[in-house]
Amino acid sequence: MSKKSFTGVLNTMLGEVQEPDTPKKKKRSRGTTSTSKTEKATQEARESKRKETRATFIVQENLLEQLKDLAYWNRVTIKDVLNTFLQEGINKRIQEEGQIKPRPKDNQG
Repeated sequence: MSKKSFTGVLNTMLGEVQEPDTPKKKKRSRGTTSTSKTEKATQEARESKRKETRATFIVQENLLEQLKDLAYWNRVTIKDVLNTFLQEGINKRIQEEGQIKPRPKDNQG
């Protein structure tokens, strides 16, 4: 059984004038370059997600507010600001004290 369209009947009952069907416009293709860029960006996002982990920390409220403000005004995510700060801090520590010694295998966690 085919689907029936009742829009014409409803429009007539509601007093709306039924206009003749207009032909639909064809959608323009974006081309292959934007598709490949999108696929590449999606793959890069997936790869970066594999290298990330969720962590929960307790921070001072004023520091969190400043972190959010920096992210807002720089138009980046809080995660990006925090990652930048962590990387800069670790790099500074490495320059001052040398390579960071890893934890013993039985104590990691």
